[in-house]
Amino acid sequence: INHLSFGPFLSETAWAVLPPHIAAVVGSLDDRKYVSDAHVPTTLEHAIKVVRHEVSPPSSWKLDPVVSYGYTAHSNKVQKEGEVPTVRINYDILPVVVQYGEKKNSFYAFLTSLCGIVGGVFVTAGILASLLDNTARLLMVKEELGKLG
Repeated sequence: INHLSFGPFLSETAWAVLPPHIAAVVGSLDDRKYVSDAHVPTTLEHAIKVVRHEVSPPSSWKLDPVVSYGYTAHSNKVQKEGEVPTVRINYDILPVVVQYGEKKNSFYAFLTSLCGIVGGVFVTAGILASLLDNTARLLMVKEELGKLG
């Protein structure tokens, strides 16, 4: 087996859009050699988990979203006397879609968050000032009555 892939072949533009960590798992078994010993029959087992990736490039690029199928493979070599050399490929297509894209918050969302932070600071400062004021009044009343200590 020289090549194993899932989904459509990707164009040069699609490869340029894919982030490096996604491009690394597309075709991760390519250019790997698995050689059996000449005297002992070997069974090569590959367990493959396939995940769909949807990458939306920035809107300024004016490109369509790229759909790719990345996979992770775990390979084992089993050598037993008296068996026929075989290759087993077990694959599982996971019902998960990983979506990558850029999302910008609007300016009014920034202003709303900023107002919430500023308002929270004022409320907290007001509560602390009220606590300190009430404590000082209580101490002054106790001092006037001579019960301070």
